[in-house]
Order: sequence, then structure tokens, then C-alpha cells
Amino acid sequence: MTSRLPLLLLVSLALGAVPGCRAPTAAPAFDSAVWKAQRGADPQANRRGTMVAALEQAVRTGMPRSDVIALLGEPDSRDADTDTYELGVSPLGIDAEVYTVTYHAGRVASLSWQRR
Repeated sequence: MTSRLPLLLLVSLALGAVPGCRAPTAAPAFDSAVWKAQRGADPQANRRGTMVAALEQAVRTGMPRSDVIALLGEPDSRDADTDTYELGVSPLGIDAEVYTVTYHAGRVASLSWQRR
């Protein structure tokens, strides 16, 4: 077994250099200012889509709409019970993506990501 130890060590070090073989890392903290700065950005340049994992930790079911607006800024579109935020074009596709916050009685009822 000891003769295989250097080989096992070499293989484990090599796998660490392969991006798909790394241990998952925690999503970075959500940055409200960066998110807000993307409002109205060209769909090809909008980088909100890269922030969705962190966003899901920041916006929670039951949050008041006023808290969501304070965190995310004014939505790109809205109606009585829904705020929609443009995420830009997916890096892997040609379709624009949006993040939708749906409210019931003024509180977050559901969150969804979708392609248009």
C-alpha cells in the first residue's frame, strides 16, 4: 500500500487542478449596490444572472415587499402582485432571463427564475 501512496497523492493533486473536480464553494454574499447598478443594462452586458445564487439567500419567502425593493431597487417591470428583474442573456444561450418575485398580502409568496 505504501508504494501506491505517491501515486494517490499525485492523482488527488491533479484532480484538484481540474475545475469540475473541485469541492463546491459557498455563493458570495449578495451585493445590493452591484445588483441595482445593473438596472437598465443592455441584456448582453447585464450580470445579474451571476448573482442569483446569492440572491436566493438574501430574498426569503415572507419578506415584506418594501424590504425587497430596498434590497433590489425598483423592478424592471411590476404589476399588483409581481416584481420582475431582468437578469440579462444567459452566458450559455441566447435567451434573456428574468427573476420574478410574487407577493401575497404584501409579502414574498414565491421566487422564480425563467427564460423568456
